Amino acid sequence: MIVFSPLFALGLFLTSLFKGSLNSSLTQDYESTINIVEDKRIWVKYTIQNIGSILHQFLLMLLGSLIIMKNGLSIKTLFVITSTPIPTARSIELMKSWNLIATSLIILIIIAYLIYPKIVPLLKKSK
Repeated sequence: MIVFSPLFALGLFLTSLFKGSLNSSLTQDYESTINIVEDKRIWVKYTIQNIGSILHQFLLMLLGSLIIMKNGLSIKTLFVITSTPIPTARSIELMKSWNLIATSLIILIIIAYLIYPKIVPLLKKSK
């Protein structure tokens, strides 16, 4: 929703709401976990969140690198394109394809996450 300008405010609101809800839910889950020492629970939660953030950034840069190399350009071009203060036609094209692929992957992961619990019992029954 953030991609479409008229819906930017709504998209930002929903993103913030979703992030806040997930963060609150994750905090409650870690506070109720008994196999982690009580004073380490929040520390473990934030460590896992940071690892996830770093992994996400790494995967996005890998995706951007693959898009650039597919177009026959060098990695140096990726850094030049993404660091210019004024968007160019090339950087806008890169960001649109980057956004489309990353959003599609997130949607596929969410769908797989929702379908996986339903498929596992079926796979176990077939054995």
